[in-house]
Amino acid sequence: MRRVVLFVMLYVLWAPHANATRHLTEIKNLRAFVDTLKREVRINYSLLGQQDASFTVIPFLQTDQGEIIILKGGDLSGDVGTTIRAGSAKQIVWRYTPADSEIWKYQMGVIVDDHTKVDLKELLTQVDSNNIRKHLQELSVKRHFTNGRENLETIKLYLESAFRMGHLRTQRQRFNFNAYKADNVIGQLDGIMAGKGKIVLGAHFDAVKGSWGGDDNASGVAGMLEVMRVLSKYRLNNDVAFVGFDQEEAGMLGSKFYVSALGEHKNIDYMINFDMIGCYMDKVGSQPFPEGLKEGFPVAYKKVADNHFKGDFILLVANEQSAEMVAAFEQASSENVATLAVVSLVVPDDGRFAPEYFRASDFVSFWDAGFKALSIGDTGDVRNSNYHSPRDVYRTVNVSFVYDVVKATIAAIADMGGIRNVVSQTCNVKML
Repeated sequence: MRRVVLFVMLYVLWAPHANATRHLTEIKNLRAFVDTLKREVRINYSLLGQQDASFTVIPFLQTDQGEIIILKGGDLSGDVGTTIRAGSAKQIVWRYTPADSEIWKYQMGVIVDDHTKVDLKELLTQVDSNNIRKHLQELSVKRHFTNGRENLETIKLYLESAFRMGHLRTQRQRFNFNAYKADNVIGQLDGIMAGKGKIVLGAHFDAVKGSWGGDDNASGVAGMLEVMRVLSKYRLNNDVAFVGFDQEEAGMLGSKFYVSALGEHKNIDYMINFDMIGCYMDKVGSQPFPEGLKEGFPVAYKKVADNHFKGDFILLVANEQSAEMVAAFEQASSENVATLAVVSLVVPDDGRFAPEYFRASDFVSFWDAGFKALSIGDTGDVRNSNYHSPRDVYRTVNVSFVYDVVKATIAAIADMGGIRNVVSQTCNVKML
């Protein structure tokens, strides 16, 4: 019964929120026909829009579970690409491989980018604190692999359902740990530009034994899901992968496996990690600054000290290679989320020899593999006295703080990934 309630709630969270941007571009008369002898799909359409403008037109597949797979590459010809003009009787030809032999079972679709700038202010109004709160309530359950396996499975199903409601390509990535069948849960929002790297936004969904894991890390997962929900109404130049990591508390096993499974496909431009983003304390003296870090990070120390050591900021941690991500987030925050205070630390070199305090979550797996990665968190046990205890419940999470972090992260990803205004339409595939 609990699983049914979770999925009904997810539908309610999604239903009222759509891309509110008004488009003057329209796709009309969309038809798709498959020729199994030639292994070709012909997609016919008309494009209504400004006559002197050019449009980017990209076809996609939509599975029976709603997942959207954008088609990019050399197997496409016709009225497809970045310089398409408005008009009727347009056609795209897609030559598919034997692996796609049952293509007629899917729906075909067309995405059109009208090259107009996304109104970022309007986009950010779609972030909903009620969604974050409801996610927190559902995710804050005991979910340690020794005594919370059923809850872990429920959370995995919850993530899969959320990703599919956003029409993301969804998969589990299985690895075994102490007889427990662990899974990373991945939802990918395909980008519209071929040859672009991937942006990963990750958050671990497991918890330590005995804890409800409200801040650690239901807050991060709830934030990730809300970022995903808003961005799924749009498209970016880059692919964006939203990853729920399993078994972070056992030694970042999920993220280590994710990185190792990349093989030769190491096309990640940026990784952002949410781990504990919900503890906000504006009391004087609520934010200690570890003594050993004072001399190494004098600018950050001064900022915290000048604010009377209040725990009312989000902490960014990057290595030198990832410093540009700090700059991008700081700019996105200052321009779009004036209520969010940010403190940043850039550790020397690639971060391999940084103090353990800076190597305590899934972003480190990406650092160690040579990727640019940014940690976003509330400083964990330095600030949160409920850390790794039964007191870490969802009611202690500051939803307004998570809300601000989500907005700043969306703005940063929109900038780094090149967010696009798009319209789309689907149709059934007919046999010739």
